[in-house]
This record gives sequence, structure tokens and C-alpha cells, in this order.
Amino acid sequence: MGRIIVRWFALLLGVTAIWTGVHLAREPYREVVEFRHAEECPRGVPESGCIGRETGRVTDKGTTTFTTGSGHDASTDTDYWLHIERGSGDVEKLKVSLELYNTAQPGSRAALEVWHDEVVAITTGGVRDALMPSSAGLLLVALLMAWVGAGLVLWCVLGDGRFGERSALRAFGWLFLGAWTLGLGCGMAVFIQDPKWGEWVGMSLLWLPGAVLTMLFMSADDPFDRYADWRRRRSVQRWQRKQERARP
Repeated sequence: MGRIIVRWFALLLGVTAIWTGVHLAREPYREVVEFRHAEECPRGVPESGCIGRETGRVTDKGTTTFTTGSGHDASTDTDYWLHIERGSGDVEKLKVSLELYNTAQPGSRAALEVWHDEVVAITTGGVRDALMPSSAGLLLVALLMAWVGAGLVLWCVLGDGRFGERSALRAFGWLFLGAWTLGLGCGMAVFIQDPKWGEWVGMSLLWLPGAVLTMLFMSADDPFDRYADWRRRRSVQRWQRKQERARP
């Protein structure tokens, strides 16, 4: 009886999350579509609905380094930031690519592309970075909420109402697949107006490793333990072959 109650509660929560996510995604999606089709403002003067131009200045730059995992599984990533002074005098901290970070220096002139008063592109030293508008991030969050709701519904239909280590791994795999798929989709929706066949193929090849990693988490009790077991078996096999060759 307890499992039935849990499954019905999770089903209700999942349906609510789907409805809420889809509802919250409507306005950001409209803005993303508007941004995709936005043209340059006449004479470059920023106006509503078009992409204007401003002249800014790099005031400072810095990095943020963070580590995930521990021991041999630890990985380190670095984010690169520029502090840009806009024409209004306001200073904004913007995440950029390594190439633009290395090119920009404090005091450098920066050509800014602006949409709805947001900086959507920076050019300095001949290097240009396109930035996502905030509406793309809101769209991603809303769609992830709906994705989580869909996962709960699937768990109610296909699961047995119990939580365990395998359930946690599958939940992680489902969340990873959603973030990977929707993140790539939002990026494609923002920066590619009319995708060509080659762009679809390239995006599919980029998406495939994430899908494979997801299947490892969702199909195995512990994919890292399975990999470690495979490495141990390989080591034993190599040792046995060496022993056989060493025999007279």
C-alpha cells in the first residue's frame, strides 16, 4: 500500500512539473525565437527588438577554477571572465572563451552587440564571442523542470515504487541526459537560424557521447565499478600471458 501511495504522489508531482515547466517555457521560447530573427538596428542605435551596437572598455579580467570529483577521478575546469564597462558607465562581468580572454587586456576597446539591453556579443582585438541571452537560460531551466517531471512519470509507470542505489544512478543519468540534450538544443536554437544537414549531423555526433554515458549510468549498478573490474581482468590476463611466455 505504501508503494502505491508513493507512486501516485510521484505521478502527481511529475505531471505538475511537466505542466509548470511547459508553461514557464512559453515566454522565454518566444524571446529566443525573436532573438534568432533579430536584425541589426538602423544606424546601429540600440532599439527594442533589434541588435544595436555599443562601444565598451575592458576594465578587468579573471578566472574561476573549480574541481569535481576526488582522487584519480577529479577533473578541473576553468571559467574565464571579462569586466566590461558599457557606454552607460555600468560594469558587467561576462563569461567568455579562452581565446577572447587571452586577447583582451584591461583598457582594451570592446565592440558590443546589444539586444534588449543585454550584451549578446563582444569583439575585441579581432576576436568575437557570441553570448546567450538570459531568455535562453530561463528556457533551459523551464524545460529541465518538465524533463524531471517526465522522469518521475516514467518511474511511476515502469518502476516498482522503491528507492535504491540503482534508482539514484538512473535518476542521475536521466538528469545528465536532459541537461546535455536540452543545453545543446537551446544553443542550436539561439545561434543557428536555419540548420543545414551538416549542422544536424555535427550536433548529433556531439550529443552521442553524452547519450552513451547516460546509458552506462542507467544500465549498470555502478559504471565506475564495472570499469574498474574490466581493468582488473585485463591486468590479470596480461599477467597470465606473461607467465605463460616465461615458462620454458
